[in-house]
Amino acid sequence: MVTVGVSGCFFRDLLKTFEVRLALGETQMVTEMREYLEQEGVSLDVFGQASAPRSKTVVLAKNLPAGTTAEELRGAICKHAEPSRVVLPPNGVTAIVEFADPGDARNAFTNLAYSKFKHVPLYLEWAPLDALKPRIAQKAIETDGVTPEDGSTKKKSEEKAKKEGETLSSDEEEEEPEENTTIFVKNLNFDTTKESLQQAFSKCGAIYQVTVATKKDAKAPGRLLSMGYGFVQYYRTRDAKRSIKELQHCALDGHSLELKLSQRAT
Repeated sequence: MVTVGVSGCFFRDLLKTFEVRLALGETQMVTEMREYLEQEGVSLDVFGQASAPRSKTVVLAKNLPAGTTAEELRGAICKHAEPSRVVLPPNGVTAIVEFADPGDARNAFTNLAYSKFKHVPLYLEWAPLDALKPRIAQKAIETDGVTPEDGSTKKKSEEKAKKEGETLSSDEEEEEPEENTTIFVKNLNFDTTKESLQQAFSKCGAIYQVTVATKKDAKAPGRLLSMGYGFVQYYRTRDAKRSIKELQHCALDGHSLELKLSQRAT
């Protein structure tokens, strides 16, 4: 009887210790998630207002399977519209997806709501207004996992273009790109580099900047892996439209490229 009593007390103490550690672990997870969301520009206060007006460009993607990455979700969304930002906390089951254009947001919402994502239905909901704080284009790219070209200043891009035989006029060197000059390039070969991508698109006009989306290699710290898409920005709108017309489905490194005019600057 004494042995049983001691064992029972030990079990209760062990269970209490486990419950305390679990509570502390949950508190730490909540704190880390809150800090992550705030760093990503999420306004947490607006989510507590049930009657808050709804955004026309920001969508909540809910019921995500455990272990889902932002890259996987972005890949599913890009089939219908290009998101400008995807915010998915580590171990999170709900993501915040932002679009630059309300039309793209409606198109993605209509086609993806209750569709099958992995093995579960995808639940979508319009986020509260001002759920995401405005960000400059460069910061938004970093949030989405796109690593900008190191030292990709306007001057260096122009120097690369000149080396490849393309000479920019003095007027182009001094001015900023026109609007609607960025091309979203899908289905890139993972081995395709910024240099080869720029060379392929330079035939259609003067290029301001080229970016290949990358992510960190979990198996090799410090190494970057291509995510299979990128951006090409021209100086002139007419050159961007020309590239879509002439280079749509062209082959680069064995892959047929899919092109779309982007609302987002690289």
